[in-house]
Amino acid sequence: MGGARRWRALLLAAAAPVWGCGASAFSCTDNAQCGEGICEETGLCSFTDDACESGRRYGEYSGALSGVCVTPNSIGSSGVATESAASDPTLLTGGEESSTSMVTSDGSSSGGLTAVGEATGDPQPVCGDGTLDPGEACDDGNDEDGDGCTACAVSGTVLWSSVRTSDATALEQYTGLAVLGEDVVVTGLGFEDAGSQDVLVQRFTPDGDSVWDVVHDVAGGVDRGSGVVVAADTLTVFGSAAVAQPDRSVAVERWVALFSPGDGSIVQESTLGEGELFGGAASVGGVVLVGTDGTGNAIERGWAGSITAGLALEYAVVDTGTEASQYNGVVVLPNGDAFVAGMRGANTDNAADLIVDGLTPSSVWEVQRISAEFNLRQAQSIATATGGDLLVGGLVREEPGGRALHLERFSEAKGVLWSLTESSVDTESDEVEAVAVAPNGDVLVTGLYWGGASRDTDVLLRRFDESGELRWSAELDFAGSRDLGRGIAVTSSGAVYVGGRVTTDSGDIRAYVARVVP
Repeated sequence: MGGARRWRALLLAAAAPVWGCGASAFSCTDNAQCGEGICEETGLCSFTDDACESGRRYGEYSGALSGVCVTPNSIGSSGVATESAASDPTLLTGGEESSTSMVTSDGSSSGGLTAVGEATGDPQPVCGDGTLDPGEACDDGNDEDGDGCTACAVSGTVLWSSVRTSDATALEQYTGLAVLGEDVVVTGLGFEDAGSQDVLVQRFTPDGDSVWDVVHDVAGGVDRGSGVVVAADTLTVFGSAAVAQPDRSVAVERWVALFSPGDGSIVQESTLGEGELFGGAASVGGVVLVGTDGTGNAIERGWAGSITAGLALEYAVVDTGTEASQYNGVVVLPNGDAFVAGMRGANTDNAADLIVDGLTPSSVWEVQRISAEFNLRQAQSIATATGGDLLVGGLVREEPGGRALHLERFSEAKGVLWSLTESSVDTESDEVEAVAVAPNGDVLVTGLYWGGASRDTDVLLRRFDESGELRWSAELDFAGSRDLGRGIAVTSSGAVYVGGRVTTDSGDIRAYVARVVP
């Protein structure tokens, strides 16, 4: 039924190198300033440590790199092999097991206004003083996180990333992310062997190390992990699976499983009838899941259900309207109110409106509906803002053949509080795929952004404040092809993870997860 498998990993450097430059960071220019240590290319001192593969570890005053092993195989200012990162998006082959490129340690991104070096008596660079010193990628004169320059690193820059690849297939993708403490857990789809598409689930530490890596074959057919919810000390992974029926036909069924956070083993799994699951959220005593009812008819309808911690189905409701509909995301507010987001229209493939519905154990009702100016609007993600408002992200077709990303803050009582649409110059295929909220109330989104006439798309990243004002934006071009952000997650300390798919130069679609500067 399932099992873990070793994979090769590729590592991405999707932006210019980012070197830690927060509080207590000492910047060096030559070995003499490091005492018995070595001045690395990063402008930071390292010292001998046999526990590291390179034989060196960054010293105490290396900002975010403090205590991190120096990665071998590049040349530092002393002519000694030391750590480096590619300044252009590059794919590099790793080992046989999952591995990552790491440019920070815990990456808590704590800014600092004081930095005193102990290696010399000379004044040392200060992160946050408004002066761009050696070793600083930026310095905006403050120690505020998430404003475009966090701890003297450019927001949106990749700290580490990991891309999966197997010998069996050219198709892998992460479709959902969640945080477990300060770790990130991802799920998606891939292959155990050439004949079976399976569910991927993997857990990473804040440093990018793989804790465990599972490929699960549900029933021998086409399986997909759509998302993951952390609740009650378990990981609830959900999606869809092709399941053989008593009449020997095969039906796509809603699938859900509990995974052990410790080792990734499956505790329990179940199917919930014909259909697919696209979104989930923790509730009191269980998880609310949403997707489609899977009638097999031309007009499918949105489905929502609540399961207990033991995967028992407490209730399920189906959109009773006469139009096709699909639920892509769900949130449960602290007071227990639940809202789903998706699309509704005569044909959800190419003609639909953006919707937000309210949800009870016995019914769903329309809360918001925005008609499509040119055939299609779609809500693809929903999150809870400070104060209980809703954040809805998706896409809108502004003109024939072109899509723009859409983001709004919505209140059931007051309606739309603010909204924005944005499209690239080519207005071809821009959209928000996932929304997350930072501890300070900022809104982060990911999706795709049209890269230009070459018909490439880049991973979209945006951070807004609570009023919808843009703090920073980035488009990550991993391999010059069809890249997409499918999920985004923020930890309690503000660390930001993004995942989805990238397309390699050879045309293979690969699942990736990355940590970026907040």
